[in-house]
Amino acid sequence: MKSLASLFCLLFFASSAVFAQFQVNSKKISALSVVPVASTFATTTVKYSDRACSNFADEISALAIPCNGISVTTVTFNAAARTIETGTNNTVGVRYRYPSVGVAPDGTFVDALVTVLSYSNTQDADQTTFRDADTPSAVTGFEENLQPSLEQESDVFLNNGPWIAEIRYRIQFVVSGTSTPRVITIAATSIDNDGSNSCGGLRENVSYSPGFAQILLSTTTNQSVSGNVVTSPLTNQAGIGIGANFASSALYLNVSEFEWTHGFSTSGNCSAGGASTDRWGSLNLTCQINFGQNFSAVAVSGTVFNDVNGLTDATVNGTGIGVPGGTQVYVSLIDSNGNVVSIVPVNANGTYTFPIVFPGNYTLQLSSTQGFESSAAPPQTLPSNFVLTGENLGAGAGNDGAVDGQLAVTVGGAAVANANFGIQQRPIAGDETAPTQVNPGGSINLTVPPGTFTATDPDGGTVTAIRITSFPSAVASITINGIQYTSATFPTGGVTIPTNAAGNPLQTVEFDPFEGPRTIIIAFVAIDNLGFESLNPGTATIPVSAGTTAGEANITGRVLGNDGRGVARARVTAMAPDGSVRTALTNPFGFYLIVGLDVNTAYVVTVNSKRYTYEQRFVTVNENLTGLDFIPLH
Repeated sequence: MKSLASLFCLLFFASSAVFAQFQVNSKKISALSVVPVASTFATTTVKYSDRACSNFADEISALAIPCNGISVTTVTFNAAARTIETGTNNTVGVRYRYPSVGVAPDGTFVDALVTVLSYSNTQDADQTTFRDADTPSAVTGFEENLQPSLEQESDVFLNNGPWIAEIRYRIQFVVSGTSTPRVITIAATSIDNDGSNSCGGLRENVSYSPGFAQILLSTTTNQSVSGNVVTSPLTNQAGIGIGANFASSALYLNVSEFEWTHGFSTSGNCSAGGASTDRWGSLNLTCQINFGQNFSAVAVSGTVFNDVNGLTDATVNGTGIGVPGGTQVYVSLIDSNGNVVSIVPVNANGTYTFPIVFPGNYTLQLSSTQGFESSAAPPQTLPSNFVLTGENLGAGAGNDGAVDGQLAVTVGGAAVANANFGIQQRPIAGDETAPTQVNPGGSINLTVPPGTFTATDPDGGTVTAIRITSFPSAVASITINGIQYTSATFPTGGVTIPTNAAGNPLQTVEFDPFEGPRTIIIAFVAIDNLGFESLNPGTATIPVSAGTTAGEANITGRVLGNDGRGVARARVTAMAPDGSVRTALTNPFGFYLIVGLDVNTAYVVTVNSKRYTYEQRFVTVNENLTGLDFIPLH
């Protein structure tokens, strides 16, 4: 290669994700110098080094730079700081460690392990030892590149044959100071891949190991591509040029290593004793070239829906939502190895788009935890009180068969749309206190007013039931829809009761309090139309006073059948002029006791039985009234 041709473009990127500079060994570790922070969107300042990069990616991660439409981690080779881990310098098999070459998106410092795998040169007598694996001092301005040098034996040709040479590297990325692999996304850019008229015409070439997503060239290029090999023209570029038409860039998504080969060949024979300029390769991982176009692929898009009816209509649909409960949610694009390729925040209207996705098999994951690119998928979380309802690839009926916030997609040559997720909010159980009731004493039940149980569904769903979760304290029994439970017989899983939309039970709930003043608390959860329960229980509280007091009286009597026997479990109700009621159930022998009635008050007393019909009675209570019996109408 040749002397530097100055071509730089100062870039500034205004973003809410910005960072302060830091240095390691007085050298910048990457094109973006940062202080690692816990949040990708922390408020700081971004400083990009001078790069001829344009067309920033729509979404970029912290600690990564936009490079020809893709967010990448920059890697800066520093030959002055490298050490030899194994082997002998400038000999096949040598492995160098370049310390702190970059920072992964999550703030992890990265080293590069660079191994020379092979070397061949038809005009060099020694096929094991080469001039230099990296020669930054000879190419000022390109110190951050990996730059091998290929030359003839003692700078002259050995024979009259062609000149064919190549050197092959393996570049591995590891956690700094360790041998632990660390995946990152890189744009492996080969610059100054030109030719000359030496030996009948010389063409340089570079090759990239398989696994890249795409090789990018400039819109106007002098090079040709065949598979993973990019071959130069015969044209010679003056100096160490960084012209885009002599460069290529292979995009590697989430890799911990790749191989790169620099070589050349002549179309004719050389003359023994003759000379040619040295041929230097140059590998750059800091987005040094503006190709005039971006890496291109297809878009993947979809919507996160507030799906209040879930899959009851067999469809993931509803109203788009991106900030449920005021909390931002994200969709991650995850590769087949479980590493994040890209992350986008969901828009307020529920839509999201990955503008550039390369062919392959991916998983989309919804979470309120953002995570980092080139890292394992973030934990799956949702805003408080929200739950998943389904996923589907397509706008019509259907789902992926598992309600888990993940959706598999296969990307080919066409855009993928309607990769949709459904979420909804759980119902909320309320806390209400009923008016105080008088303890009737004995084994007489009190009725819980239905309005003491309340619930709401805040996102448009419907409350359909409640579940009393435990046996209440201070009661001998609780009776639900006519079924009596004691502490010994109350079901472990509770008792579910259908309700109206306000959470008021559609079945009667009664209880037999212990003697004396008591506060009865019944714990319950609300259930919505999809069967989701409220996270926190609600309470129905019923204060019970000590019993009959001055100015109060009781009514006792018996409800009989046609055969003259007592009728069990008939409901006897005394209603005062103001509409207030007192009720009691008859015992197995038909006797009842209504307590807590106001003296000097007229009451309408009625009987409700499944077997018989009784005439209502009008009585004035001046004191305790006994013997108020009922017989069926004939």
